[in-house]
This record gives sequence, C-alpha cells and structure tokens, in this order.
Amino acid sequence: MAMAMTMTMAMTMAAYITVLLRQLRPLAINVGLAIYICHRLSDPTGASLLESLVNIFAQIHVYASQNALIPHRWAFVLPLMNVISTITQDVVAIAGISGLLRVGYFLYHFRLSNWKDLLLRTCFQWMKPFINKKLQTIANKILKEADSMLAKEPNRTIRISLPTNGLADDIILNELSLCANRENTKCQTGKISGTLYSGGNKHSELMCKVYEFYLWSNPLKPGVWPRVNQCEAEIVAMTARILNGAPIGCVTSGGTESILTAVRAHVELFGKQRGIECPEIICGSTAHCALNKACEVLNVRLLCIDCDDDNSYELKAAAVEKQITCNTIMIFASAPSFPHGIIDPIDDLSALAKQYDIGLHIDACL
Repeated sequence: MAMAMTMTMAMTMAAYITVLLRQLRPLAINVGLAIYICHRLSDPTGASLLESLVNIFAQIHVYASQNALIPHRWAFVLPLMNVISTITQDVVAIAGISGLLRVGYFLYHFRLSNWKDLLLRTCFQWMKPFINKKLQTIANKILKEADSMLAKEPNRTIRISLPTNGLADDIILNELSLCANRENTKCQTGKISGTLYSGGNKHSELMCKVYEFYLWSNPLKPGVWPRVNQCEAEIVAMTARILNGAPIGCVTSGGTESILTAVRAHVELFGKQRGIECPEIICGSTAHCALNKACEVLNVRLLCIDCDDDNSYELKAAAVEKQITCNTIMIFASAPSFPHGIIDPIDDLSALAKQYDIGLHIDACL
C-alpha cells in the first residue's frame, strides 16, 4: 500500500514538473540570459558560465564523497557517480557547442529585414497593453463602417438564431433571388480583379446542371460515386499532360489549400524522408500569402527574398542559390505572381532545383 502511494505521488510530481517545464519552455532563452547576467555580475573577470557549471558538478561529487552522504554499503556507487559526473559535463559542453552552432546558423541566414520584423513584433507585444484602448477605438470605427464598406443593405433582415418554424420555400427563394440578381450584375461588368472566372452564360448553365447531378455526392466515397472520382482523375491527367508531367495529383478547393497541400508533400518527401528536422522554403516577396500560412501551420522556416530591388519583381535564381542550405526542401516560384502577374524565371529555378536535388513548386496564381 505504501509503495503504491509512493508511486502515485512520484507520478503526480512528475506530471506537475512536466507541465511546469512546458509552461516555462518559451522563457528558456530569457531564463538563460538572466542566469548569465547574474553570473557575470557576481564574477566579472572570472571563469565562463560553462566552466562554472562544470565546476559545480565536480564540487557536488566531491562533497558527496567526502561527507559520507552515501552509506558504506553503497560505496560502489561512487565510481558510477564519477562516470555520471563526467558524462554530465560532456553533455553540457556538447550542448554549449551545439547552441553556438545554432546561433551562428541563425545569424548567417538572418537578414536586416528579419531583424526589423522581429523588432517590430517584439515592440508591439510590449506596447500592446498600453495601446489596447486605441486599437479598440479603431476596431469600433471599422465595425461601424463595415456595412458601407461591404455594400450591405441597411434594411436587410438579420437572423442570428434558429427560428421556431422554418421559412417557406418561396420566401427563401424570393429573398435570395432578389439579392443574387442585384449582386451578380457586378461581376458581369468585367471589372472585378481576379478570383472570378466565367466562360459565358451557356457554360455557366452547363456547370449548374452538372453540379445539380452530383450535389449530394462525396468524393471521399469513390466506390459510391466512381464517376466523380474519374472526373477528378481526368482533370489531373489533362493538366499533367499540358505540363509534360506524371498524372499524379488531386483537385483542391482553391489556392490556399493547393499551397498547403504542396508544402505538406515537400515536408514529407524532401524533409522527413531525408531526416531534416528544421525544413526551409525559399520564396520571393511576390509569393502568394497562403505560403506564410502553410509554413506557419507545418512549422517550416520561410526565407523570403526581396524582389523589388531591380523593379523586375522576379525571383532571381542567383539570389535563391545564396539561401540554399542543407535544410532547404523547396523553392517557391510563381507563374504568374499574385500581386503583379509576372512570371518568375522557371527554367533557371528548375535547373537550380535539379542541381541541389530539392523541390520546386510553381504557383499559377490567376
């Protein structure tokens, strides 16, 4: 019974320590810096922090052996303690060297723009408690102007809870048809920039009929709807044939999912399968913003090259090659790019990807 209680207490204590360490992990750098500052203030011209840690381990070992803290029958443990102490000192030294290498690697790839962004984010986090009131004022102003900004009808009906009785079919159809007729005329002017593409009324009518056939289908069940699966496979094969590629791929819901899927595939193929724990992707400043979201979700470091230096707005292969490291898994190119519609030099970037045996994703952002 006593042994069981002891084990339970030990497991509970271990759980508490684990949770505490997880909470303190983001503060590891700050804690380490504080320890270093205290050490340097106490002994400005003395031994380094690494030497002090090694000496502390040695003193603990000497104190334990000289003051008979270990019973005589456990004397055989002393040589083992000596081995453990030596190994511990070696681990501390290796950790210090590894940390220095990581700092050097970090500084080598950190550009002035990164320092600027990091400084701005840090200052914003520090100042946030003092500017919350101002931010709330701006947010309230935006909310008041949201209806006019989004061209919403001021007298529209807003429903925020489920009605006791559902609306009649004709009421739903009449309400939505009035809105659709008014709103759809905007896209017919041809003055909407991107995100909407039409092949004419006849083509739109055909698509509506096709969608109606498979409105209640689910591509996750190809055995139930094999024709839907065949349509997707044919789209992939046709696109691959145009690009002289293998008929392998999938149809996504849009640009963000496409980029997220591509980054995930590169993390698996060029990252995990090669033992890369800190994958990196190189892109230009004209890359689609969904790439930032994909890298944030999949924990990939994004190296962004400024494409505005020579007003060409292209991702130059020479600039990309300077950023390639052993952790690079992909080059992200655009054909065309989202903000300017400019095509990156795909031939040069493709040759670079082949030379270094890394992935190349070409984003056709129309």
